[in-house]
Amino acid sequence: HHHQSDNVNKLRQVTDFEVEPRAALSHQLNHHHHHHTSASSSSLKPTTAIDIASKLDLVADYENLSDAAFALSEWISKAAGVEEIHAFCQSRSFATVIKRAITEPYDPIKYTDSILPSMLHMIGTLFLLVRMSSRAVSSTRKSLETVIQEARAVAQYDPVFAEKVALYIISRIGKAVEELKDCYSDDDGVGLILRLEDEVESLSSSIATSREACGG
Repeated sequence: HHHQSDNVNKLRQVTDFEVEPRAALSHQLNHHHHHHTSASSSSLKPTTAIDIASKLDLVADYENLSDAAFALSEWISKAAGVEEIHAFCQSRSFATVIKRAITEPYDPIKYTDSILPSMLHMIGTLFLLVRMSSRAVSSTRKSLETVIQEARAVAQYDPVFAEKVALYIISRIGKAVEELKDCYSDDDGVGLILRLEDEVESLSSSIATSREACGG
């Protein structure tokens, strides 16, 4: 990820106030979490949650999406517990990065080389944290990669459909995380993945149909 660090300076121009570069931001998110979990006063918890949520929103809105996804992955792997992951999957920040990955226009080479890998890494980190097996994670990443790329191709002339695909992916990942959180069985998420892959396949074919309908 080192080749991305030149972009960190661009991250400062988020809205009209200064935002710390990626590394500092990741550190702040991570440090903040540990700092407050030890606090005995329960009155701190709501503010902390709001604080973290607004910081995550800030990250999700970064101009450079691969840096945003990278910072979120860092937070997931270093500071988030299963409950936080669960909340994150329902959050605006998670929905924002997934939608952006599908609907925002990017240079294709930059997209393939840095944006998509960062996004898939973020999703993989998320699933590993809720104890999905690495085998299941890598097959999930593969199917999501296909769907995201196909949805991007459709987004150019059918933004409404692309938005639907984004919402579908968001809710599906959220459901998967929820099921894994409640499941202590030995199939370590493989059954879930097979189901996900079937759904992803039918999604891919509906994307293809949508493309033909639009004369693509």
